Amino acid sequence: MSQPQIREVQRWKKPAEGVLKVNCDGAHEPEEKRGGWGFVIRDEEGDVIKACWGRIGRSFDALQAEAIACWHGVSMAMELGIGNIELETDSLLLKQALSTNDYNRSLVRGIIIEIKNMIRY
Repeated sequence: MSQPQIREVQRWKKPAEGVLKVNCDGAHEPEEKRGGWGFVIRDEEGDVIKACWGRIGRSFDALQAEAIACWHGVSMAMELGIGNIELETDSLLLKQALSTNDYNRSLVRGIIIEIKNMIRY
């Protein structure tokens, strides 16, 4: 009998007043070299404003899938005229990529730069 896996359950945290939260997540299947992305935009009460998901036909790695998910989420927020957002991802690598220039030579460089530019405005 295998041991059950223990996972820490994190609850959704309310953003600051007047801020909408964009939660993003990507998935990568290394054997198939494909993946998926999804995001949820919620208001400060946790009510869903918009949610979307999609497939990635050719996925290089998990970082790319996470970046694509965030790109879609931030793009949709901009399309809806939402300027004040809090972007949330469970990817430590993506958080580092968005807060530093360490990934300027990676395969996801273009997506990272686009997300940074969209967040700035």
